[in-house]
Amino acid sequence: MGSVFTILCHALIVALSKIMSKDQKQWEYFQTQALQFKDGLMYRHLKVLKTILKFKKSGTLLEMGPGYGDFIKKASKHFKSTGVDITKQNIDYLNDTIKNVEFICIKPSSLLPIPDNSFDIFVASEVFEHLSDQDLRKYTKEARRVIKKDGIIVITVPANENLRHNECCCPECSHVFHRWGHKQQFTKERFQKLFRGYNITVQKVFMPTFTNSFTSRVLQKTLSIARLLLDKLKPLPGGTYVVVIKN
Repeated sequence: MGSVFTILCHALIVALSKIMSKDQKQWEYFQTQALQFKDGLMYRHLKVLKTILKFKKSGTLLEMGPGYGDFIKKASKHFKSTGVDITKQNIDYLNDTIKNVEFICIKPSSLLPIPDNSFDIFVASEVFEHLSDQDLRKYTKEARRVIKKDGIIVITVPANENLRHNECCCPECSHVFHRWGHKQQFTKERFQKLFRGYNITVQKVFMPTFTNSFTSRVLQKTLSIARLLLDKLKPLPGGTYVVVIKN
């Protein structure tokens, strides 16, 4: 009986490690190889920074999942910044390219190696939608744990995304997966439940795509404003939630 139990436990560990390795491989791809998406994130990073500066002008900032480092590089001009990521290759890249910022590599699903009440700002931009249910509960608790009593948590996620609309099927193995690795759908009500007892502000925005053309930038911003106005009349698909959580 004991040997059977041991075999079952081993099989479970192997299966879980395969799932984690698939998630990590997909995360590593978008962090280190899919550089074509980099410019499209610039407006979101600026939006997050502007949102933070409404509440805090200085202090300490922790970003979970810093990606290419564009946001934390900008934020480090205002705040003493630290980034935490699960991808060693990405951490090595960030350490080589961004100075005056501390980067920490952690294992997937591990707790943050950060003392309680040690940061003024916690940021997770387009991270929480990639987490399993268990990890989502874990890192919402971790976010609350590491910020100071007067600190803020800033999160961005896709707005009420229909996960099935972005599913793909691998032609090699027939495995069905979300094209961006998303596992969570977020509504305003869900944030109220995740951070019950906290003061929560949820703003829906439509981010324009960054471009070097002035005419294109004006058109993109105009379309974003138009979509936001139409969304108030009847909710439109797409968009991003910018969530600010305070004690």
